[in-house]
Amino acid sequence: MSLTGVRPVEHRDGTQIGDGFLARGAVVGYRFLVLEVVMLVSLAPALALATVLDRDPSNLPLLVLALLPAGPALSAAVSVLAHPEEIADLATGRRYWRAYRRDALAVLRLWAPLVAGLAVIAFSLAHLDVAGVPAWWGGALVVVAALALVWGMNTLVITALFDFRARDVARLAGYLLGRRPLTSLKHLSLLVLLAGTTYLTSDVVPVLLAPLVAAVLLSSSARLRTDIAQEFLA
Repeated sequence: MSLTGVRPVEHRDGTQIGDGFLARGAVVGYRFLVLEVVMLVSLAPALALATVLDRDPSNLPLLVLALLPAGPALSAAVSVLAHPEEIADLATGRRYWRAYRRDALAVLRLWAPLVAGLAVIAFSLAHLDVAGVPAWWGGALVVVAALALVWGMNTLVITALFDFRARDVARLAGYLLGRRPLTSLKHLSLLVLLAGTTYLTSDVVPVLLAPLVAAVLLSSSARLRTDIAQEFLA
């Protein structure tokens, strides 16, 4: 699968416009620039929350809740990047908002409970010292949160690219979590990279990297998409 996102236009004399390296590079740059702008608008509440809150363990649940707008935004971006555009008809912004309006409710049916559960886990991790639980309990909660996030990433891709009911999306995401361990490992690696980048830089950086995150998520889900198309749509 290519993420260049450009479909050349054939001229009357048979030559193709937009088939060169520079044209493809320009289209990639344009699409990602537009996605950056529209995703910043979509993620404005998360960006504001991340900017205002201090890096204190007590704020961890609130920072997790900032993930709520990320679900519909990432799903819409994945939908846009999965479909190439003709160089003579670039409409990345319009396609993004169309996908956002179409899928936001379906995404939130699964993403909102996930974020709520992660907030509870974050609250528990922030207060482990007063809970009087064994030290390994914190590690177990982190593992549960990581698996839940990988499952959530699967739901975003499935909702963006296919038309299933919410309960079917949830089941498929869980099924493919174990069916494609390499894909799950790629998603987990992306999460670790984002967490490390956030820790070393700023809570704002993941928001700025959102289009790139969507592109990596789409690329790492190639086998997942193939499995669904062959096993459930054939």
